[in-house]
Amino acid sequence: MSVHASLAPNLDVGSPFVELRGAFVATTRASGPWSPGHCHGGAVAALAVRAAAGVATRATMALARLTIDLLAPVPVGKPILPRIRVDKDGSKLQRLVVALDVDGRTMAIASLLRVRTTGCPPYRAKVDWVDETAAEIGTLGGFSGQFETVSEQGGIGMVGPGRVWFRMRAPLVEGGPYIAEEAAAAIADFTSAIGMSRPYQLYEFPSVDLSVGLSRAPLGEWIRIDAFNSDGDEGRAACYSTLSDCYGPFAHVVQTSFVERRS
Repeated sequence: MSVHASLAPNLDVGSPFVELRGAFVATTRASGPWSPGHCHGGAVAALAVRAAAGVATRATMALARLTIDLLAPVPVGKPILPRIRVDKDGSKLQRLVVALDVDGRTMAIASLLRVRTTGCPPYRAKVDWVDETAAEIGTLGGFSGQFETVSEQGGIGMVGPGRVWFRMRAPLVEGGPYIAEEAAAAIADFTSAIGMSRPYQLYEFPSVDLSVGLSRAPLGEWIRIDAFNSDGDEGRAACYSTLSDCYGPFAHVVQTSFVERRS
């Protein structure tokens, strides 16, 4: 699939992606910390959720689990074509496989599990509050700049463990709605950055996968990530976090990072 010059998207719009003829094109606001020409893992994970959103279910269902393998860096400025396969389409659960292709090559592959909702949400009272007066914009630019953050401990680029509130500043796709599960997937990928036990200035630790299990969708736009990493000596780190909103925890995250010293 090619993009003609007359159809090429503005790569400095307010959202990380624009939609173009059934594909998505990453703007500069989707870029990650390791290369300005490639997408942040959180942007890719959220895009997998968006790509699956239009698949119908036999009953009212909600996302219960997302697992994504980041097979290769996803480039900024090229069409990303989703391929979706329904592996299971039952009355209680649905399993989707979403492949994200660029120039005919699969760059990421995700599994999404949707589970039927009962329609009986429990009573909730707020247990946490975020100090919005302390909000800052992500300092690393690119995708991190798409979020307001309030740090309770540590932060992006700081040695973890850490605990930080995030709020998306714009929809994932230009002109589209804000979708809570997309925000959760995007923020979950910051687990390694918030929990990493090595200094950002000396090490790179790109994510190679992400798994998010959700007991419910987040309520409100602020999501807190409470992260720590188990950093081994074999060039990888196991990264863990809990995602919460003002009503308490709603998801757990497991992630693998490839760790190496900056050259």
